[in-house]
Amino acid sequence: MSRYRLIGLFTVVALFIVSCAPTPAKQGSGKVLLITQETSMDMELMLSKEVGVMVDRLEKAGFDVIVASDSGQPITGSSTTLTPDLKLADVNVDDYVGIMLPCMASLMDNPRDKSVEIVKTAIAQGKPIAAQDYGVYILALAGALNGKKYAISSEEKDLIYGGVYKGEGVVQDGNIITSGVCPFYAKYTGISDYSSKLTQKFIDTLISRQ
Repeated sequence: MSRYRLIGLFTVVALFIVSCAPTPAKQGSGKVLLITQETSMDMELMLSKEVGVMVDRLEKAGFDVIVASDSGQPITGSSTTLTPDLKLADVNVDDYVGIMLPCMASLMDNPRDKSVEIVKTAIAQGKPIAAQDYGVYILALAGALNGKKYAISSEEKDLIYGGVYKGEGVVQDGNIITSGVCPFYAKYTGISDYSSKLTQKFIDTLISRQ
């Protein structure tokens, strides 16, 4: 075989290898607001297995995650500390491409007016919002679930109004993405935690809009 044919063969093989290579996942851009409360029945679990997972996946997807809480002071578990970037009172919704409400975003018996206000503004701006378990309660108070399909733990479904309950798994209806099983609920029921799946669905939605 001549060296010219050999070079041609190598070229064909190289092109075949390149064509078969997996396409790199598309990266997102922009800031995502994650709201968290400052108390929990199992702070270490929720910081490491819920908020930590959400932040990690969002950052790996190319987003800049901004964490907001009431005081803006460090939130500490037994071995994990989360330092918020700002207070809820200082949030400007215009700065973000989407909002994330982990279960740690709310206590259902003590919802915070500022969180509800932020969500209402995000809805009006057509921004994607993802919420898990107790965080879904903020969506309900903001009117985001009116006529929408949603998920929440079965124990809380009777406390939610204005939407169509679809179970505990990840449910998307337009810009609203919800799930009903956080790490705390999963720990005591044996049901799979949906923190990772919820976050990925949120990421996919954000990237599809860019």
